[in-house]
Amino acid sequence: MEEQSNGAVSALLKQMTGPGASRPEKRRLEAIPVVVEGPTGAMCAATMCPLFAPDGSPWTGHYRSACEGEQCGFYDKQGSRCEGGLHAIDQVRESAVTGHAPLQLNTFVHGAAVPSYFNREKRTFDCPYAGVCQWQKDVPTGALCPPRHALSIGVDPRACAY
Repeated sequence: MEEQSNGAVSALLKQMTGPGASRPEKRRLEAIPVVVEGPTGAMCAATMCPLFAPDGSPWTGHYRSACEGEQCGFYDKQGSRCEGGLHAIDQVRESAVTGHAPLQLNTFVHGAAVPSYFNREKRTFDCPYAGVCQWQKDVPTGALCPPRHALSIGVDPRACAY
């Protein structure tokens, strides 16, 4: 069953990157323990999400790190949630409307929309990390985390890489 999950993720990542795109060597999805060391008891999505950060954080290089809670600049101390996830869902919505691929720090590629980035086939993804993901923990019960929401509305999940 694990091999099927890994194969599905590999196929999804291959589709997301398109023909000829180069990527660092992909890591195999590994089981993550349900209990996570760290102040929030969850993992940082930006360091382990198989849909937009399969090789770890594109910014820090950390891989499968625990959410640092109040020690992290993206953590909303008053709301007890990750603001990174809030920004990510905003970028997914904006990409769905404009078709533009977001770049880091909430800026957008100016000019024509990127056709391969939006209006894609709507898909579902049963994430093996959902039980320990801070972004999944932060969304209302029954809702999807930002990368899986993107996939479900036909937007490339990399829209979350704000």
